[in-house]
Amino acid sequence: MSAPQLLTELDAVNSILSLIGEAPLNTIDGVTSLDALNAVAAIERAQREILSSGFWFNTETHTLTPTADGRYQVPPTFLSVQPTDPTVGPFVQRGEYLFNTSENTFVGNTATMEVIAYVSLDWEYLPQTAREAIQSTAAKHFAFTEVGEQTLYQVSMANERVALAELYNENLRQSGLTRVEGPALRGAVPRWR
Repeated sequence: MSAPQLLTELDAVNSILSLIGEAPLNTIDGVTSLDALNAVAAIERAQREILSSGFWFNTETHTLTPTADGRYQVPPTFLSVQPTDPTVGPFVQRGEYLFNTSENTFVGNTATMEVIAYVSLDWEYLPQTAREAIQSTAAKHFAFTEVGEQTLYQVSMANERVALAELYNENLRQSGLTRVEGPALRGAVPRWR
């Protein structure tokens, strides 16, 4: 028996296409079928949605250097960004730049700024739990928007919940945290009679 393989992006797209009885693709490069294009787009949307939450595998610390006019430009691969030092001001991302909401300006200063960023990653750099969660989320959206069949949507939604739970549990393990459950909680939460 061979070892299980990581879910490929092609596998994820083909899984979605199977919801509507479409034959599997051999490649996602150069697809022209509307159904295949919609399946690929569903994967891309779900990937952005899930990675925007930030996990152990796509959370990175970076240093931003201000542009000549004093603005902090955010790289296009950053899905979310926050300064590590809260005293530099409340910055939010607006378009390609950080915006200081207390001073209502894009202009910062001449100092570099360390930030925590949730970074978009290509499929091949994602762990299996993220791939499964992305595929399940995309399938749920596809079932709702493209198929419109209620039972299929409900099954897809249940699959998504399981996949997301696995992803969040792995995030806790990888982050050195644990779920709070079991005998340690007995008596900690009052029971209503």
